[in-house]
Amino acid sequence: MRNMSNRREIRSHGPRRGVATIELMLILPVLMTMILGAIDFGRFAYSYIAVTNAARAAAGYASMNPYTPTTQPLFEAQLRQAALDELSAVDASSPFDPAKVTVASTRSFDPGNVLWRVRVDVTYPFETVVPWPGIPDQIDLQRSVEMRGIR
Repeated sequence: MRNMSNRREIRSHGPRRGVATIELMLILPVLMTMILGAIDFGRFAYSYIAVTNAARAAAGYASMNPYTPTTQPLFEAQLRQAALDELSAVDASSPFDPAKVTVASTRSFDPGNVLWRVRVDVTYPFETVVPWPGIPDQIDLQRSVEMRGIR
């Protein structure tokens, strides 16, 4: 019998109502910060990989399709389209705005003008969901890929 009375005494040290609510109020800002940080980091990683793949696709197109000074405007339009196709192929409801994508290319020749290389730069602005202190709200993601010409 004595054991039972000791257990009752331990349990009856006063009401604990509202303790869970206070704990939630203390931990909720930390949890929300972690969740929003994970969302922004995931979006950043997704965008970075997509811009990298767009640069690779455009460089692949450029390395297989040489141009002349007269066909350069058509080449640059098709190069841009190759990058945009790769960006929109990731997801049907692509979050990328085609008007914000910048694609630039430069061609260089090795000594002797036999071999040539093409370098493609793709730039896209990334905007965070939350304005984080110490981190800019917009970051330009830029990826460059250089390939040797095939034809």
